[in-house]
Amino acid sequence: MTGLLRAEVRKLAGRKLYWILLAVLAGFVVVAAFFVLVFPRIAPAEAGPIPVIDKPDAYLVGVGQVASQVWFPVILAVVMLGTETGSSLWATNLTREPRRGRHLAAKTGVLGLAAIAGAVLGVLVWTAAAAAWASGSGTPEVGDWADRVAKLGLIELVWVSIGLAAAAGLRSVGPAVGVGLGFSFLDAVLAVWAPWRRWSPTWATSSLMDGRRVSDILGGGEMTAGEAALVLVLWCVLALVVAWAALRFREP
Repeated sequence: MTGLLRAEVRKLAGRKLYWILLAVLAGFVVVAAFFVLVFPRIAPAEAGPIPVIDKPDAYLVGVGQVASQVWFPVILAVVMLGTETGSSLWATNLTREPRRGRHLAAKTGVLGLAAIAGAVLGVLVWTAAAAAWASGSGTPEVGDWADRVAKLGLIELVWVSIGLAAAAGLRSVGPAVGVGLGFSFLDAVLAVWAPWRRWSPTWATSSLMDGRRVSDILGGGEMTAGEAALVLVLWCVLALVVAWAALRFREP
């Protein structure tokens, strides 16, 4: 298993894709920080319902903004697995270690940590922007930071798992990216449907991160932090089971 983990780390470090995704994520965060922290101040009429956010709340808002960038873990997972399953490289890997579950566990661990590292970078970029652009004073408590980052880690792992499931099932990078991102969009749309809300990872993410529940906008129902975490864990487990089954029961 240690050899598989090292191999996955080398693959990731050797791909320009990861560093490009990190740069794009940082760019998205800077743009989002401008429109959330600066735009309401310089153009309040055009900003409409967007409130002016001061420190220390301005710092923690960024964690939720980073969590909403689900394209980052999805694309990362799809490309890293899809480039192997879509070519002879996957069959070659199986000759060295035939147990597909170990390959999946190694990829989940390494890519999950890589996605979390990227998300933490996004939070640091937002923090710098908030320090420069937001008014007020004070910083969140260490416990608040630790709580938000831990929740962010779970969210990143869920979407990495969904990306792996898409790549394992379709074995083609383009369609798998479309399915992974399409699912995130469809889930956000279905959140307006009350029966789906209790199982929506988007709604669970909103409830878990900062209490800004989908129900606050749509009306009806609530989800506690514990319920939100449970929903996300269930999605993570389901996605990994789908990924394992797709890798196990389909020929390499």
